[in-house]
Amino acid sequence: MAETGPLGGRLLVMYYRTHHDGGRYRSPLALTARHTGLTDLVVGTVRLDTGGVVSLNSALPGAPGPAPMWVDLAALREQGVRVLALLGGRRSFARLDHGFRTNYPPLKAFLRHYRLDGLDLRVPEPMSAGVTERLVDRLRADFGADFVISFAPTAAELSGGGTPSALYYDRLYWSRGDEVDRFHVRMNGGGRDRTAAYERIVARGVIPPGKLVFSAPTSLSGSDDETLAGDELKTAVAGLLRRCPGFGGVAGWAYWEYVDALADPTDEPWRWAQEMGAVLGLGAGRARWR
Repeated sequence: MAETGPLGGRLLVMYYRTHHDGGRYRSPLALTARHTGLTDLVVGTVRLDTGGVVSLNSALPGAPGPAPMWVDLAALREQGVRVLALLGGRRSFARLDHGFRTNYPPLKAFLRHYRLDGLDLRVPEPMSAGVTERLVDRLRADFGADFVISFAPTAAELSGGGTPSALYYDRLYWSRGDEVDRFHVRMNGGGRDRTAAYERIVARGVIPPGKLVFSAPTSLSGSDDETLAGDELKTAVAGLLRRCPGFGGVAGWAYWEYVDALADPTDEPWRWAQEMGAVLGLGAGRARWR
């Protein structure tokens, strides 16, 4: 199992999927330069395409466009930030399901080539538990105990209730829970009920809170008045820290989208992470929220 974050295992995770905008490269380096306390950066979205091609946001990872990104990601790793890849797309998992021997080796080579620290799995519905169990087994065997294996389910998928998705994750945890490091629980929708949904998952007692990371959107674009945001989100997370011993941490979806949603962007995409880091007791602003 991979090590968790500092201060009792709290994690500050940021998804990073907007790498370019109109030809302008969007670097993630400010996340450490601004002392946010970031522990993990998840780069997405990686997809498995035909012919053994691994694509990143529909572009070949080795193409000239993303080359500066890989240099910056290596610099983040040197500063102690774990860099994970996000594997998504229905076709990616379908290819693994129907041709694991053909499609897993290119993924393995991609992870090795870029020296990534883990893989975050955004599994589409419905999906056979067998293929993800096999993937977890191979990742652990090939990359060792320090490699991070995480999943990105919705809150509803971890809440029980007998739905196919709920049964899938229950089975996955009972069969491979020791090998799965964490779940980045997507709290999409539900407004101010998000924290209650997280606490209901903890109360089920299936997955310990240390493996449950509260994942929230950084962008307010298209949201309504019920969306948890700003100071309200910080207060809610502080409450979870008090009520849920061993709270796993916070994930933001996604870097740069915080700026894109502002009426008057100030090019401070690190701000969301910095403020969440302060709540968690990480980074330069921790004293304000302890």
